[in-house]
Amino acid sequence: MTERYDVLVVGAGPAGLAAAQAAASHGRRVGVIDAQARPGGQVWRHDIAKPPARAAQAAIAAIEHVKLLAGHTVIASEGHTLRTESAHGAHDLAYGALILATGARELLLPFPGWTLPGVTGAGGLQALVKQGWPIAGKRVVVAGSGPLLLAAADSLRAHGAQVLGIHEQASARAMAAFTAQLWRWPERVVQALGLRARLASVPYRFGSHVRAAFGNDTLEAVEIVGPHGVQRVACDHLAVGYGLVPDTGLARLLGCALQDGAVHPGVRVDPLGRTSVANVFAAGEACGIGGLAVARIE
Repeated sequence: MTERYDVLVVGAGPAGLAAAQAAASHGRRVGVIDAQARPGGQVWRHDIAKPPARAAQAAIAAIEHVKLLAGHTVIASEGHTLRTESAHGAHDLAYGALILATGARELLLPFPGWTLPGVTGAGGLQALVKQGWPIAGKRVVVAGSGPLLLAAADSLRAHGAQVLGIHEQASARAMAAFTAQLWRWPERVVQALGLRARLASVPYRFGSHVRAAFGNDTLEAVEIVGPHGVQRVACDHLAVGYGLVPDTGLARLLGCALQDGAVHPGVRVDPLGRTSVANVFAAGEACGIGGLAVARIE
């Protein structure tokens, strides 16, 4: 049996929730697909230890009349129909218009030992911990590059992890140049200062990266290269990530053109969010990494 929607949104993060609310406010029948059990996406993922942000609560409440297809994964597409899979089987979802709000994924770079149990993406471990993964008392090294490291370390600490250090691959000079630009976004400055204050007791090293991970059946230690040489650190978990890149898997499946010239291109859209495929739109991080505010506006 095929369910039919005027507008079908893939992704229940900030961009998808905003798109669904906008379409529903014009009287359209709207469905929102998401692989997770709850709406919110990665940014507003449900955390068992604390209530959701007020903005998240408001955005979720605003789609109370929208059909939420939680726990659904898109596995195929034909014409104006998506086939999804859930715990209850396969479903065919027809649409008049499709909005891709598939967000971003972590960029991971391989190194010796990176497939050992205990080595995860920084955002991946953050997501697991929010959903109840036992981390209290565990020794964790956070490494890679980008602001996600601070956010991940903050969440891990809040759930009882012993964060041994944050190792940022970028140099101190590069980070200073990046920080000097933040005055344009006062809200981000406040967020960054709050994170640094809460993590004041955690060593934060620039120009430092993980060279290898060691262990037999699971992670036991990591080798870190920094300005002062090589250091071996015993740990239970390594949370490592090198920023975010647009998640364009479904867009490519549908034949949507990607942006030109980028190493990790997002979906190419015009000023109205239209992709190169008729009746398919895209918004948020799938079009390029811009953050929460940009995603909601798009």
